[in-house]
Amino acid sequence: RFFETYGPERYLDEGFTKNTLREVEFVVDVCGLRPGMRVLDMGCGPGRHSLEMARRGIAVTGVDFTEGVI
Repeated sequence: RFFETYGPERYLDEGFTKNTLREVEFVVDVCGLRPGMRVLDMGCGPGRHSLEMARRGIAVTGVDFTEGVI
C-alpha cells in the first residue's frame, strides 16, 4: 500500500538512486552483459536500471508488482 502513494518522481529523488550508472556498470561487468542480450528486471520500479541497460543495447523486460511506480 505504501508504494501506491509513493510515485516514481518521489522515488527518484531518494539519495540511493544517484548511483544508477555505477550499479549498472557493475551488473553489466559481473554478468558479462553485451548488446543484444536479454535481461529480466524484477522489481524494476520506475526502471532506472532497465533504462540504462537499454541505452547500452541490452533488451530489458521490467516488471513490478506496484503499478504506480512503473
